[in-house]
Amino acid sequence: GSAGARGLVTALLDAALAEDTARGALVYACGPTPMMRAAADVAAAHGCGCIVSLENRMACGVGVCLGCAAPVRAGGYALVCRRGPVFDADDVAWDGLP
Repeated sequence: GSAGARGLVTALLDAALAEDTARGALVYACGPTPMMRAAADVAAAHGCGCIVSLENRMACGVGVCLGCAAPVRAGGYALVCRRGPVFDADDVAWDGLP
């Protein structure tokens, strides 16, 4: 359609967080991993927190199969089905995600 803005969501996020009223905002992001990582980077550049909803496949949903393990900055992995799927973006080891 022709309504609304066109372009990358991160450009809109950057503009919104640049407003004085956005100081100390908390960003919530979901979607493709590269977009969530970019949103987290934009939020951090503005001194804002970011919460992301990881979309790892969850075969069993209870942590037995270990199929949903996501790398975390503290070291090791977190099971998205048990600890998430919502994480603080600062806790995610983005380079280890597909």
